[in-house]
Amino acid sequence: MSYVYERRLKKVSEEAAKKEAEAAVITSSTNIFYLTGYEGGGALIVPVDKDPVLLVSRLEYNRAKDTSYVDDIRVFAYPNTPLKVDEKPVYAENFNEALSKLLKELEVKKAAIETPSEKLKEILKKNNGVEVVDFTEVVPSMRALKDEVEMELIVKAIRVTERAMKKAIEKIDIGVSEREIAAEIVRAIYLEGELAFPPIVASGENSVYPHFSPSDRKLHEGDLVVIDVGARVNGYCADMTRTVFVGKPRGKIKEMLDAVLEAQIKAIESIVDGKPASEVDDVARKQLSKRGFVKFFVHGLGHGVGLNVHEKPTLNPVSKDTLKEKMVVTVEPGVYIPGLGGVRTEDMVLVTSKGSKVLTRFEREIF
Repeated sequence: MSYVYERRLKKVSEEAAKKEAEAAVITSSTNIFYLTGYEGGGALIVPVDKDPVLLVSRLEYNRAKDTSYVDDIRVFAYPNTPLKVDEKPVYAENFNEALSKLLKELEVKKAAIETPSEKLKEILKKNNGVEVVDFTEVVPSMRALKDEVEMELIVKAIRVTERAMKKAIEKIDIGVSEREIAAEIVRAIYLEGELAFPPIVASGENSVYPHFSPSDRKLHEGDLVVIDVGARVNGYCADMTRTVFVGKPRGKIKEMLDAVLEAQIKAIESIVDGKPASEVDDVARKQLSKRGFVKFFVHGLGHGVGLNVHEKPTLNPVSKDTLKEKMVVTVEPGVYIPGLGGVRTEDMVLVTSKGSKVLTRFEREIF
């Protein structure tokens, strides 16, 4: 992995230079993990022409020392805590003081910082005369394009998710509660990874809620059951949804299920490098409109997935994102009709130069 971190850090320093800054300051814990392999918060300083420095709290020092690609680690501690960590002197007493001191040491006069607070800007200006420019969108845009290492981990997370979905569906029966099904999901995922998010199991009248926490409600004949599941493996997430019908679907329910599947397939077929994300969303809406269900599609079509289960790009009617080769996105149309029920199907898709590749292998029609 060292070559991967080296490549990513080089890209960050190049982007900082484009902003005429001497260094980038990364404060998002997810972005720090992406660039170093350390997951614990703090700040990563990436100078344009010097080696990177990781700034962490005393609490996280040992984890940073054991997991970070970056060797130069500085420690800040709060008052009344020991002044040494494994014989390493504490660099400063708090985060702002430590960052200010470090930027001065690195002779930084202009820093590109993620989500800089007004207080931090004021401190840096007062102590060092440092000018601050925003760097918030740079690393998330890098993360949107997956490399070969990331793709391997994402596919692993998808397979774990599929096995958990299988366990959940096997548990479905009249009299079984949503909570019992969710417990099967949690157990299956933790045997191989961790949860990317708490599972959604929404049955009957609860299925009209796109987001729902499993309850004690027991399944009945004729219920729609929406199951939304995601595993996380070595930091990378998966996300998939299936709708199961308890019994044999007929009439309006069957129309809903068919319409959602058709909308998903059409949307996936429209995905290609260079396509505006909003246009893919529009494909799904037009398909649902033909069936008379579009007014019941109340959320965006999808989102990027990686270290976070929701990240760039977004697929919705107002998205300004453009799909690019190596992006991984969800495609998840849904129809939610109060008094009748909800249906959603979600798969993960890789954007390619010639179209798309569906990464999820799990069967869609479970009724």
